[in-house]
Amino acid sequence: MAAENLPSTLSYREVPSPFEPSLLEDPKWINSFHNKKVVRQESLEENGVAESICANWIKEELQKEEACLELPFSVAFLAAFAFFALGYLAQDVVMSVENSIETDIIENANFAFEGYFGNKNVNDVNDFSDFWSWTRLGLLPLLFPDVPYTYSEGLAAAVPSSYNLSALPSRWQYPGYQKASPVQNDYLRYNRIIGGIRFRQEVSVDDKATCTSFGDESVFQAWIQKPCTHYAQHELPPDLVATESFSSTPARVEWFLPEAEGNAALIQRVIDMEDGCYSARAQNRSCLCQWCSQQVTAHPWLDEQTQRVEIAFITYNAHYGLYNLASVNFWFNRAGHIFKLVFVRSSWAGLELREPGVLAMVIAAGLLWVFGCLYLAKVEILEMAGFIQKSNKLWYQTLAQDYFDFWNCVDWLAILMTAVICISFGLLHLFIGEVNNKLGQIVEDVDANGYPPVETYRETISEFADQVVAMLDVEGNFRFWLCIYPVVLLMRLFKSFAAQKRLAIVTDTFSVAYNDLMHFFVVFLSVYFCMTVNAVIFFGQDLLDFATIDRALHACFRAMLGDWDWEAMGKIGIHKAFAWFFAFMLVMVMVLLNMLVAILMEAYGVVKEDAKNADSLFQQTKNILRRHQQTKRKERVKLTDIWDALRKEHSYNDAALLSSQRRITPRYLREIVEGIPATQALRTLRNSQTDYDKKVDPAFELQDFKAGLTSMVTRLDYSALCATYLSEKIRQYQDLAKAEGRDFGDAATTSEPAESSADQALEKVKALTQEHSNEMADGIASILGEEMQELEKRQHSQRKAINTTSEQLQRVRDMVHHLSETCVEISNLARQLDGPDAAPQVPSTKQLTAPLDPVSSM
Repeated sequence: MAAENLPSTLSYREVPSPFEPSLLEDPKWINSFHNKKVVRQESLEENGVAESICANWIKEELQKEEACLELPFSVAFLAAFAFFALGYLAQDVVMSVENSIETDIIENANFAFEGYFGNKNVNDVNDFSDFWSWTRLGLLPLLFPDVPYTYSEGLAAAVPSSYNLSALPSRWQYPGYQKASPVQNDYLRYNRIIGGIRFRQEVSVDDKATCTSFGDESVFQAWIQKPCTHYAQHELPPDLVATESFSSTPARVEWFLPEAEGNAALIQRVIDMEDGCYSARAQNRSCLCQWCSQQVTAHPWLDEQTQRVEIAFITYNAHYGLYNLASVNFWFNRAGHIFKLVFVRSSWAGLELREPGVLAMVIAAGLLWVFGCLYLAKVEILEMAGFIQKSNKLWYQTLAQDYFDFWNCVDWLAILMTAVICISFGLLHLFIGEVNNKLGQIVEDVDANGYPPVETYRETISEFADQVVAMLDVEGNFRFWLCIYPVVLLMRLFKSFAAQKRLAIVTDTFSVAYNDLMHFFVVFLSVYFCMTVNAVIFFGQDLLDFATIDRALHACFRAMLGDWDWEAMGKIGIHKAFAWFFAFMLVMVMVLLNMLVAILMEAYGVVKEDAKNADSLFQQTKNILRRHQQTKRKERVKLTDIWDALRKEHSYNDAALLSSQRRITPRYLREIVEGIPATQALRTLRNSQTDYDKKVDPAFELQDFKAGLTSMVTRLDYSALCATYLSEKIRQYQDLAKAEGRDFGDAATTSEPAESSADQALEKVKALTQEHSNEMADGIASILGEEMQELEKRQHSQRKAINTTSEQLQRVRDMVHHLSETCVEISNLARQLDGPDAAPQVPSTKQLTAPLDPVSSM
C-alpha cells in the first residue's frame, strides 16, 4: 500500500539517480553581498556622466587649487603686515616710557610728610584736602623741582666738616652746550615737559531742582541748604578708555607755566585755587586762579559740582622721538568716593626717526603689504569683469548671484580694511607734521625772543595741546584698525585652509557640529544668564566684580575657567556663597562645559575619520605641480579650459550648467575642448563620478545587513531541507526493502553497479556538502570583512549604531555556529547511506520546497 502512495514519476523497482548538484545552483544560493558601485570604463564611454556632476567637480577642483595656491600668498601677506605694524608701533619702547612716567607719578608724588618721608601717594587722595596736599606737596615739586639735581641723603655727614654741600652745583653743563643741565621742565632726565600743566574739570550743571525731597519741597531744600547735582557717570571704577575724552565740555581750565611764571607762582596758584582767592585778597595781590577771580563771591576751584578733574602735561622724548600726554584723573562720585587713574598716551614723532635697520624693515614690509593688497584687488576686479563679460544677466545680478560668496566678501573686506589703515596712517602723519611744525615754531620763538607774556604763552601752549590731543586720537584710531586687521587676515587663511582637508579640520569640525552647537548654546546661554543674574543678586551689593550685569558676566566667565576670589565671595556668608558656587560649578562646568567638549570631540572624530585618506598638503602641492608639468608638456589641458568650454555650451549661464542633467561622454569632451587627450577626458569623467558617488552614497545603516543575512538564512534553510530530504529518502528505501521482503542489511550483496552508484552518490553528497559549507563560511567571512571596511568609510551615523551592529554580528556568529552544526548533521546522515542498493533520486527545486509527507508515502 505504501508503494501506491509514491509519486507517479517513481516506480517500486526504479533506482533513483545519484544526488545532483544542480539543486545548489539555485539563484538563492548565490552570494548577494558582492554588489559594489564601480565606475566602469565601458559605461563611461557609452553612457557618460551627468553634466552637472562633471561641472560641479571641475568648479570645486578649481576653487581648491586656487585657494591652495593662495596659501603662500596669505602667509606672506600676514607676515608683511605683522612686520610693518609691530615695527612701526614699537610697543616695547612705548611701554617703557609710559611705565616710567606712570610709576614716577604714583610712587614719587607723595604728601603727608614726616621729615623727608611722604606717607601717602595719589591712591590715598580721598577728599578735597588730600587732593590739594598731593598737588602742592607731591606733584608740583616732582615735576618742577627747585633743585633739579640732588645729591644722596646724608652726604654732608659722610664727609669732613669743611665739605659745603650747599656749594655743590645743581646743574652741569655739557661740552658744546650753552646751558647747564637739567634745564627748567626737564623730567626724568630724558623727557621735556612742553609748556606746563593743564588743570581742567568736568562740572555738573544741575541745580536744587534735582534734589529728591519728601514733604514740603521748600522746607526740605532749606534743610539741605545747597543745590543737588545729578549722580555722575562713574559710580564704579572707570577704565583707561574713560580718560581719553570728556562727556561734556571741559570747564575751569587752568594752566601752570613754570617757564614763564616761575615755580613760586605755581605754588601760589594752587593756594588760590584751593581757598578761592582768600589769601590773594588778604595779601592784597592779584588772584592767580583765573576761574576763581571771575566769580562774584569767593569760591574754590574744587567744589561739590565737580565730577572729574584732569591734570595733564605733554612731554617729548628726544632720544626716541616720542610724544607723551600724561594725565592724572580724579572722578568724584556722589557717594563721596574719589577714583584715581594715571594714564599716558603716546605717539611717535614720525616714521623717519627710527634706526636705519628698523626703518628699512618697516618700509619694505609696508610696501610688500600694500602691493599685495593691490594685487588682490586686481585679481578680484578681473574676476568681477570676467563674470560680467561672460554673463547674459544684468551686471548687478551677475555680481549678486554668481560672484559674491563668503570668501570673496572676505577678500574685499581685507582690501577695504587695508585702504582704511593706509588712510589712517596718512592722516596720522599729517597730524604729526602739524604738531612737529608747531613745536618747532615754539622753540624758535623762545630761542629768538625769550618766553612771551603769560597770556600769550598760555594761548600758544593751549593750541599746541589741542593739536597733540587730536594727533593722539588719530593714533588711537590707527591702532584700533591695526588690532582688527589680523582677524580679517585670519579669515583669509581659513579660506586657504578650506581647500585642504587636513588643514580644514578645525572649521569642518564646527561645520559638522553646527546644529548641535546652536541648540546647545541656546541652553548654555540661558542657564549662564540665569546664574549671572543670580550672582548679581547674591554678591552685587558687596563685591565690585558682581555689581553690574556686565561685570558679573565677565566674573562668571572667569570663574568658569577657574579664576575666582573665594575669600571675597565668602564674606557675604559662607553658606550662601557655597550654595551659589556649588550650583554654578555643577551646572556650568561639570555638565555644560563637558557636554560642549563632547559635542566638539564627536564632530572632530567624524571630520578626522573623513580626512584620514585625504591628500596631505605636500601631496596636494605635488598634484598641482604634476598638472602644471603635464600641461606644459601638452599631455593635458587645464581644468579652466574644460570649465570655459562647458560654460560656452550653456551661453555662460552657470546656473544652467551646474543643474544640467544631460549625459556627456569622453567623446563629447574631446569635441568641445580643443587638445584634450582621450585619457584626460575619461579620467575627468571618472573622477567626477567617483567623487559624486562618495558624496551621495547613503549612510551605512543596519538595514544594509538585511539582504545578506536573508540570503544566508535562505541557504541555511536549503541545507536543512537537503538533510530532511536525505532522511526521508533513507526511510523510503527501508520501507521499500521491507515491502519486497529484503533485509536492509543485505545491501552488501547487491550488484556492483548499484553499489558503485550508491558510493558515487555518497561521495557527491559529501563533496557538495563540504564544498558548499566551506563556500558559505568563506563567503560570510569575506562579506563581513568587506562590509567592515566599507563601514569605516561611511558617514558618522555608523558610530551611533555601533552597539547595535555588534549585536547583529554576534547573531551572525551564532548563525555560523548553527550552520557548522547543520553541516555535521548532514555528514552524519550521509554516512548512513553507506550500503544502500541505489542512491536516492534528486527531486526538482519545486519538490524541495514541499518535501514528501512520510504518511502519504506509505
